[in-house]
Amino acid sequence: MCGVFYIDQDSVLEVRKFVTEVDQRIPAMDFSKDIHPTDPAPVITGNRNGLRLSCQRWGYPGYQKSGVIFNARAESVQEKRLFQNGIRYHRAVIPAKHFYEFWIIMMAVRP
Repeated sequence: MCGVFYIDQDSVLEVRKFVTEVDQRIPAMDFSKDIHPTDPAPVITGNRNGLRLSCQRWGYPGYQKSGVIFNARAESVQEKRLFQNGIRYHRAVIPAKHFYEFWIIMMAVRP
């Protein structure tokens, strides 16, 4: 389950070739970096008019509005109340150059 992905400006330009609508914030954003949970990210969604490229926050609000949830297990996602509407009615494509785990390891240093 990967929490960080990378996208670059060339990838965004490629996506713009097949979408019918582009959010006005997209051209002004720098997409040559890692996208971490809560960062704005380009997202492709569809409707009757075609595909739309928009900018959305990466992740779901956490329980009691604290923290963020950014992944789910495929085998249980339809059973989890948090993800039920999203998986059924709000599908999206996240363009990414690559994705990976990002762990911050904190070590206690003894005096």
